[in-house]
Parts: sequence; structure tokens; C-alpha cells
Amino acid sequence: MALVVEKKTLKSEHALVSITSISILDFLIILFFVGKVNFDLELAVFIYIYIVSLCSTFASWYIAKALRHLEISTAIPLLGLGPALVAIISWIFLKESLTNKSIFGILLIIAGSYIIETDHKISDLKEPFRKIIKSRYIHYIFLALLLLAVSVTLDRYILSNKAANIDIITYLFFILLFSMLNFLILVNIFYKGFPGIMESLKMNFKWFLLTSMLGITGTLFFYKAVSIQLISLVYPILKINALFSTIIGGELFHEHKLFLKSIALIIMLIGGYLVIG
Repeated sequence: MALVVEKKTLKSEHALVSITSISILDFLIILFFVGKVNFDLELAVFIYIYIVSLCSTFASWYIAKALRHLEISTAIPLLGLGPALVAIISWIFLKESLTNKSIFGILLIIAGSYIIETDHKISDLKEPFRKIIKSRYIHYIFLALLLLAVSVTLDRYILSNKAANIDIITYLFFILLFSMLNFLILVNIFYKGFPGIMESLKMNFKWFLLTSMLGITGTLFFYKAVSIQLISLVYPILKINALFSTIIGGELFHEHKLFLKSIALIIMLIGGYLVIG
């Protein structure tokens, strides 16, 4: 649901300014838990966390750019490709199993994404691929998915590694701190800097705050699940919210082909379920 609220603000906001404003509020919220943060971490752990924050920063930026220009009922289902990428990367780097059922699930996810982009002209089956190739905003989603897949794999590695000696609150604190700093650097390079942020916060503070609260809550649950389960198990399950976001967001913004996109997303969610093996 956070993406639905974010879409509302992006209709009137620059993507980078919007996501930077949200990152500031994210960090201000997590400051309430600073007493529970463990600052005594190994340098290597800080380096890993910063790499994750970089992946998350650019992934969030790319998603915001795509969300601003694409229909939410198109953008969110395409993000459903994430479980397939995560399963493949986890299989390669973390040696998690990839069964025949998982492979079939990945194929269903890809098929669902194809349906989302088709106008159902049987005589032109290449049309969805042309749309994907030509749309830079769909390219942004694919780049974001790749970065998120790397990020989630590192989440699993860090949070499940007892040698790292890091709890969920500490991990989230430093992720949000580093992400906020990354965004502040980017917004000063590519946009108006602090004046733009202040103007943005004045206009959309309540929506940014709601997005931030929903995002942090979801992330905490995700990190808890990742710390005790396989990525390929928890990631598709948490993506079930995409169905509700697609339907609610599509209705809210009066988007077209909503029923068909919902069916395609259900196919992708079934694929995500199969990916868990």
C-alpha cells in the first residue's frame, strides 16, 4: 500500500525530491529506537550495510521514476518479477535449491509480465516485447528489480550470519541512515537540494509520513522473516500485497485494463508461490 500512497504524491512531485523527503522521515522515525541500536559493529558489516543501502537507494529512485510515469496497475505487477530474480540469485550465491516446481513458477511470473504488457492482438505477439524494449520506465523497473534482488540476498546473508552480531533494529537504523545520506547527496547533485525538499515536505508532509510509516512497518516484518527463513520463501509471500495495491491503486487512479492486469498478477503470485519450492 505504500506504493499507492507514493503514487499520489508523485503526480505532483519530482521523483527524487519525493523519495528523499520520505527517506528523511524514515530516519526521523527510526531515531525513536536509537537506544536499541548496537553501534559496536565490525567495519566489514558497515561496508556490507552501505552496499545494501546503495542498492536500495537507486532501486527506490528508479521505482519512483517509473511509478510517476506508468500506471500503478502496470508498475506494481511488473515488480512481481522480483521473486524470480531473488530465487535465481539465491540459487547462485547462497546455494538455495531451485527445483523444477520453482523453475515452472519463474516461467509463470514471466508469462504474467507478458500479459500485463500485451494489448491482445494475436496477430502481433511481439508487441509486448517492443513495448518493454522501448519504454525507459519499464527499464527502470528492471534495473530496480536487479538491485533489489542483490539487496535482499545481502539482507539474508547479513541478518542470518551470527558472526555479524546485528539485530533487526540496528540493521534498519543504519540502512535508513545511509540511504538518507545517499539521497541527500543525489538531490543536491541532480535537483534543487534542501530548498526543494522543504517545499516538498510542506506540500505533501502527511502523505510522505503515511508512506514512510507503511514502508518501515513492512520492512521490519520482512527483515524478521528474512532472518529466520529462506529468501525464496519469504519474498514471494510478502509480495501478496501487490495484488491489493494493484486493485486499489488502479481503481483510485481510474486506470485501464485493470481486471486483466489483476489476472496477470494472480498468475505471477501463483508463480511466486511455486518458486518457494
